[in-house]
Amino acid sequence: MKILLVDDHPVFFDGIKQVLPGLGAGVTTELAVDVEQAIKFLEEDDAIDLVLLDLNLPGINGGDLIFIMANRGWFIPVVVISAQYEAATILRVLDAGAMGFMPKSFSAAEILAALQLVLSGQVFIPSAMVSQIEQLRRVKAGTRPVVKSVQDFGITPSQLRVLELLCKGYRNEQIALALSRSINTVKSHVKEIYAALNVDNRMACIKQAQRRGLIPHVQDETVLTND
Repeated sequence: MKILLVDDHPVFFDGIKQVLPGLGAGVTTELAVDVEQAIKFLEEDDAIDLVLLDLNLPGINGGDLIFIMANRGWFIPVVVISAQYEAATILRVLDAGAMGFMPKSFSAAEILAALQLVLSGQVFIPSAMVSQIEQLRRVKAGTRPVVKSVQDFGITPSQLRVLELLCKGYRNEQIALALSRSINTVKSHVKEIYAALNVDNRMACIKQAQRRGLIPHVQDETVLTND
């Protein structure tokens, strides 16, 4: 079994590398320090059986690797292992397609038990968080705003995904990598989004998209202005 750990903390890699052989004989572990390196691993090695993913990574956010993998047809189980131990964070990664979530504070025995569950085809959620996540799902279902279709604004589904990443602060080059598109295609989408929203810069685009309900309000994210 080959496991890819996507994490920019070598000390954590060294620690978990000692734990993972407990899953069985022949377990090997590779390290990618960011999403771009993880993509290269997945492009070049079709023998990866499991991805362990941190969220706070330099460059592209770790959570977006889940989307990238699905977009490219890499249907490999992903387990987020993070210090962000909150119900909203867990729900977000599960809805994106992750098969599990583990806090970095888990013991070796807890890590192995969680991964064995995921490898058997089940989804793992820390038992202490199950009720909070279920309640959050109910709240979100009851308060989800009704907005117009993106097509009503002249924005295609592909352009909406570009808009979502643009509003996270991703540069055009990072958006191209995440969506497996050429840089020229991304630039074209950005230009068309600006025209649809009647804006001429990234900050104005974000504000207009939020005002019209196309994206949620961005909080605590650095917005880059490299158009």
